[in-house]
Amino acid sequence: MRVKKQQLYASLWKSCDELRGGMDASQYKDYILVLLFLKYISDRSTASGLGLEVPEGASFNDLMKLRGKTNIGEAINKALDDIAKANELGTSITQADFDDDDKLGKGQAKVDRLSRLLGLFAQPGLDFTRHHADGADILGDAYEYLMRNFATESGKSKGQFYTPPEVARVMARIIGIDRARSARDVLYDPTCGSGSLLLKAFEEARHRTGIALTVYGQEMDNATCALATMNMVLHGNTTAMILSGNTLAEPQTRNGTRGLLLADYVVANPPFSMKSWSTGLTPENDDLRRFSLGVPPEKNGDFAFLLHCLASMKPTGSGCIVLPHGVLFRGNAEARIRQALIERGYLKGIIGLPPNLFYGTGIPACLIVLDKREAKELGRDLFMVDASRGFVKDGAKNRLREMDLHKIVDVFNRGEDVPGYARRVPYAELVANDFNLNLPRYINSGDAADEHDLQAHMSGGLPTADLTRLDSIWSALPGLREALLAPAGRPDAVQLRVAPEALAETITQHPATRALHGQLHAALTAWLTTWTPRLRGLSAKDKPKVLIEELSNSLLAAIRPVPCIDAYEVYEGLRVFWAAAMSDDVDWIRDAGWRVFFEGERNADLIPDALLIRLEFATEQAALDALLAHLEQLDAELEALDEEHGGEDGLLAPAKLWGKTITAKLLRARLATIAELKNAEEGEIAVLGRALTLLNAQKKAQDAAKLARKDLDQKLARRLAALTEDEVRDIVVNHRWIPAITEATTQAARRVTQHITDLLTTLHDRYARPLPTIEAEVAALSERVGAHLRRLGVVWS
Repeated sequence: MRVKKQQLYASLWKSCDELRGGMDASQYKDYILVLLFLKYISDRSTASGLGLEVPEGASFNDLMKLRGKTNIGEAINKALDDIAKANELGTSITQADFDDDDKLGKGQAKVDRLSRLLGLFAQPGLDFTRHHADGADILGDAYEYLMRNFATESGKSKGQFYTPPEVARVMARIIGIDRARSARDVLYDPTCGSGSLLLKAFEEARHRTGIALTVYGQEMDNATCALATMNMVLHGNTTAMILSGNTLAEPQTRNGTRGLLLADYVVANPPFSMKSWSTGLTPENDDLRRFSLGVPPEKNGDFAFLLHCLASMKPTGSGCIVLPHGVLFRGNAEARIRQALIERGYLKGIIGLPPNLFYGTGIPACLIVLDKREAKELGRDLFMVDASRGFVKDGAKNRLREMDLHKIVDVFNRGEDVPGYARRVPYAELVANDFNLNLPRYINSGDAADEHDLQAHMSGGLPTADLTRLDSIWSALPGLREALLAPAGRPDAVQLRVAPEALAETITQHPATRALHGQLHAALTAWLTTWTPRLRGLSAKDKPKVLIEELSNSLLAAIRPVPCIDAYEVYEGLRVFWAAAMSDDVDWIRDAGWRVFFEGERNADLIPDALLIRLEFATEQAALDALLAHLEQLDAELEALDEEHGGEDGLLAPAKLWGKTITAKLLRARLATIAELKNAEEGEIAVLGRALTLLNAQKKAQDAAKLARKDLDQKLARRLAALTEDEVRDIVVNHRWIPAITEATTQAARRVTQHITDLLTTLHDRYARPLPTIEAEVAALSERVGAHLRRLGVVWS
């Protein structure tokens, strides 16, 4: 039976975690990921274009035959060594020792653990022989899922081998990776970790240009370097050069005697604030002249990595590096480097990210964007983005949503000013601030302070100053403000025309709101007119990642002109639906076509029973629901009767089997017994009779409901088997996908109404009882208390 990708990955991770024992996740990942690598190349060794050889006796299936054997660990080591030699992979897949008693246990414990580990990768969902050649999408996603989880589990000191994919995609898009024109263009990551950032940039270039860039990476940790090499191979990039060593002290990307090999695109996520960065290096005498703009502080290597990136860029190159916010405002040597970068025009922009995104640290970070193409000696303006508030919490970490990612890229690449989010800062303003680049100096990203208006507390009314937050809505929805608000007797305040509880309905029914909804509906309808035929025509030729990008970007463009509506929210709704359901649907359609059954298996998610019943068997379902409701009523009546008379000495006690369950047989027996008694109580006969009537009715209703359910199930099964491909297309596209997409747009429209309602209700509640009203209430209460005391003969002054 097929399983959804996310279910497969979650199951894989859970099984891995259970088998880990006492081993640290940062070590255990080396065993799991190399076995995933072995399984993939074994399954795909006969596929064209893989470019890897699996020697005889070294395949995954060969190792599966050794499960339970005492030499299984030694055999896995030998197989990996043979594969590494046959493909000139060096030590990239032999870092993990599968015969290590200290890590895997001794004797039978080790044999059992390794046997179960191999069994994990034998599940049908990880059979790579049957997946499309364009993807090992399932493989890349599985690797990504495992890496993310290992990074989460590895802790702050060991989680920096992995860059969140959302951040990596932002970095790739803002350095202009789509400008690539040749496979000779070089992409470089000097601190590549497991290669996740490098790969995302490589994939962005290949996706947007069709060009496979020349890839170089360097990583200091040998085991992590091995992960990066495997990662490249698993993602179809067998030519990437992943080098080992300390990038600052021993850069391996030297171009002979001429210095560094220069790259067109540089990305990096180095360790933050590294204290020993200059070990093995004399920065002042660096033969590569990487520190000509200044030498970073001895105990903080942030700018050392940045300057290495800059030195590794071609004169037309661009780059992006992740660094902590301290690089924006720390003084002394770092301030001088910052000034030099700005004056030379190398610094293009800064993007502030949310906190707790990265696995090596919880502190907020920023993206420093470098660009030599437009550099000039007199400096240039600097584009700044504060994206620190756009994220969603995901377990213990925060994560950029698709809408956050897209907004950052759109705003940065267009260089557009967005109040509270982004602005182009003039060079003169940077100079005036002594080149301190702390984002709050230039962008007020927080909401306006929630200050109380003293005059409103004194005199009542809603302060007009607080309503300026709705100015864009008032201008887009003419007449709405006047319909909701009336003068309050003073120029700086207004009051509600309608009761707070009627606000939402009034807003929704207003002609301007209806016109907005009409405009939104028209935009969505026009988009659907284009895309519905495209979706109905999906086939094995379609690439899912290309499809969702085209689909979601076109929806964003269609909704963007509609005023008041946050098009990014609509975009996010589609991306969430894609991840939750539509992606698996498309995978099935590519394999099975527009069919519900394939290879003897039914996809119950493609056309769920409930959907087909709603569309074609609503009458039968209504009849069944009525029977079930009647049965539920009978159950409730019987339960109430039992509650009243079913106690230990109750009238129904003799009719209970084992003192628990009332049965018709015992009821009839008791009725027969008391029928012979001359002094039988009519009340007992009535209770027993009522219970028997309810039980008989219950049995009849159960039989009827069972028969109705069986009839409905049979009709459903016959209909599912008879569905044509055109009918499947219609149900899936028009009754599953389009309604989900439409709901995302509807929610965005509802949020406009909710935003107005929330603000006006909050202000109304805040100022509903001005000081004179409170004083009058206090006076009235004081008089009541005084009157009561006077009746008691007490004087209260």
